[in-house]
Amino acid sequence: MLGMLLMTVTIALGQPPADADRAAADEAVAADAAAVSEQAAAAQPDLETQVARLVRALGADKLRTRNEAEAALLELGPAAIPFLVPNPLQTEEQRRRIRRVVDRLRRDQAVSATSGSKVTLQLEGVKLSVALEQLEQQSGNKILDRRTAPEGELPSDPNVQLVAEEMPYWEALDQLVQQAGVAIYPYAVDDETGPGESLVLVDASTPGTFAQRHVAYDGAFRVEAVWIRTRSNLQREGQGGLQLELRPAWEPRLRPVSLQADFSQFAAVLSNGEPLALESTGTRSLDAFGISSQLMVHLALPPRAATAIQSIRGKLTAVVPGRTETFRFEQLRQRDEEVSQQAGDVTVFLQRIVKNQETWEIRLRAQFGDDAGGLESHLEGWVAGNEVYLESLNGQEKVEVAADDDPDAVVTSGAGFIFVLDRDISEYRLIYKTPAALVKHEVTFELTDIPLP
Repeated sequence: MLGMLLMTVTIALGQPPADADRAAADEAVAADAAAVSEQAAAAQPDLETQVARLVRALGADKLRTRNEAEAALLELGPAAIPFLVPNPLQTEEQRRRIRRVVDRLRRDQAVSATSGSKVTLQLEGVKLSVALEQLEQQSGNKILDRRTAPEGELPSDPNVQLVAEEMPYWEALDQLVQQAGVAIYPYAVDDETGPGESLVLVDASTPGTFAQRHVAYDGAFRVEAVWIRTRSNLQREGQGGLQLELRPAWEPRLRPVSLQADFSQFAAVLSNGEPLALESTGTRSLDAFGISSQLMVHLALPPRAATAIQSIRGKLTAVVPGRTETFRFEQLRQRDEEVSQQAGDVTVFLQRIVKNQETWEIRLRAQFGDDAGGLESHLEGWVAGNEVYLESLNGQEKVEVAADDDPDAVVTSGAGFIFVLDRDISEYRLIYKTPAALVKHEVTFELTDIPLP
């Protein structure tokens, strides 16, 4: 996790104009605010300069001018955040509005980062490999081909077609996979990307793959009915039940830190229109490791006259890391004194750097503020997956961690990361990336026409 050095942009922090010039200044900044939408569509002026003008407008005499400037800053989006730094030279009104704008932009940024991907495709008779490459580029979800083929041959690459505009990612992938006669395996652990960080393309005959028959989609999530079984108590007549196994899945780029089912939000109806009682109660935490999980739903034993579950509705709650902050520590050397960087609501402390022959140990600690949404309370599933590495000053070389003691300790006492270098550490910078906020997603689904056994 590499910290972005906080920038003090003095041009954006100027004081309000003198009284004699206030009216003219208000007119000017109001024009700036009103023109933001048009400028966003055309060639924008330098963003830093544009933000500086609007920040000045936040201190204008007229309330309307201040409101328009704040709205214009919001319209600029998260790219404006680095230039929105409160400064003692500003008025209290300016600082208050800047903090409000930054908070809103960061929330929007986090929600946007965790919403479902949508893809636009113009595929007419193209190879499956080309289609999947486009899907990966637009969504950020890596797909690895692990199909088998006779020795000396490559797996088949059939033609597929799909013309879609802003289609949800999972729907597009399911259609392409079905056309090609292949399948997606949801439990991949691959050395190229790490546990559960990619989807894997396999032969259609592979057990445990995704199917496309009883599926529901909600944003970045996909819920599929996998198995349905009846159970009967041979010792007590009338006692038994129905078990329905569901498989929630999510886009691999999300890395949820928790997933929970609330059975009070579930309801099922049989094909004859009668409700089917749920025997599962309360809430249940699901394994959020990888790209999918399993959920067993227990229902009452249906009457023999019923032939299918006409509908089962449910709700899951997923907690997903939002935006990612990148921290960059320069001028590295052996040291015992602690240095820190802050970005948003996250502070990263470089505790010490120690050399031991050809190895270097770097100890880091991260601290999260209130706006991080309790991120530090969800250790397993995200801390160990945070990216940390050394980068040469020219950006041409990347050195991965050779060993670490306990990555989860980053948010408590600190964690050590070992690097093996053939040059002095002063020729590198340290990069550390960490989620900086949690976003709670309500995942609703409805599965229909599930045949009873």
